[in-house]
This record gives sequence, structure tokens and C-alpha cells, in this order.
Amino acid sequence: MTYDPQKHHRHALRLKNYDYSQPGSYFVTICTWQRQSHFVSPELSETLIKTWKSLSNRFPTVTPDAFVVMPDHIHGILTVGERIKLARKLTLTDIISTYKSMTTVAWIRIKKSNDEPYTKHLWQERFYDHILRDDRDLRRIREYILHNPLNSSLRMGVDIDDEAWEEMVRHYIDSDMR
Repeated sequence: MTYDPQKHHRHALRLKNYDYSQPGSYFVTICTWQRQSHFVSPELSETLIKTWKSLSNRFPTVTPDAFVVMPDHIHGILTVGERIKLARKLTLTDIISTYKSMTTVAWIRIKKSNDEPYTKHLWQERFYDHILRDDRDLRRIREYILHNPLNSSLRMGVDIDDEAWEEMVRHYIDSDMR
């Protein structure tokens, strides 16, 4: 197929003229490379959760919030606080790039330790974000994150009983959300 600029072009995902280094809360979705289901591995899911929680250790002005791991993507909320004096300007892209890098390194280590093949890509290059504008928006997105595993299973026709729901919560959802 030949390149057609009318069909084959990427739209900017970031809000035009918005300063992503300013304080605020952001809903983020990051998908795996080619939407591969890498995150069915409990070891990797746990690594993704721990790394998300530890972002505030690396970036003191960042507070991780709700987070869920799905088979081929993650959803999370980050709150970026006021910049510390003399610190460089930190953008949402900086934070997400660091997260992707840290988790890719961990993924490669897990694959190597299990003698499993891996590619050099874990994540898609870009990510989706939504600026959370108020508390109502924040609550709505938290609910979306909490119910995402259930909704996904129901769409696939999986019958969910109480025990299956509890297992889903244990496996996919950050325990701090419960």
C-alpha cells in the first residue's frame, strides 16, 4: 500500500497549546506494542503496579492515583503538583516516558529470567491522556478504571460471579483503590 497523506497521518494526541507541566490531574492510557496481551503474567502485572506507585519516589511532585492493568493496556491517574524551585520543568510526557522505560527494562529482565523470547518493544510509542477538569471528572474516571476489567469480561461473554469478581480485583486493580 502506498502512502496517502489524506489517509495515513497521525493526529496530535496532546491538547494544543496546553502546558502539560502545569499542576493538575491526568487520566492516561498506554497500550502495548501491537496490542499484544503481555500483561496476563501476574509477575509483570505486579511490576506495573509497583512501578506506578513508585513514580512519586522518582518525581516528588507526582502523586499516582487509581490504576488498572488490563491484558494489553493500562489506565491510570496521575496528579502533578507545583514545580519545586530550581527543578527542571517536568511534563506528563516525561513522566510517562520514564514509566515506560522502567517497565520495559523490568519486562526484559522477567523474560530473560524465564528464558522466554521477547521483542524490543513493550509499549506503543504514544499514549492517550485526558486532563481531569474537576472532582466530578476525577470520580467518573476512577469508576471507569475500577469497572474496566468487569466491563471487558462482560463484553467477551464471561459470566462473572462474586468469586470471579474478587479474583479480578486482586489481579487487575491496584489494591490502594479498593
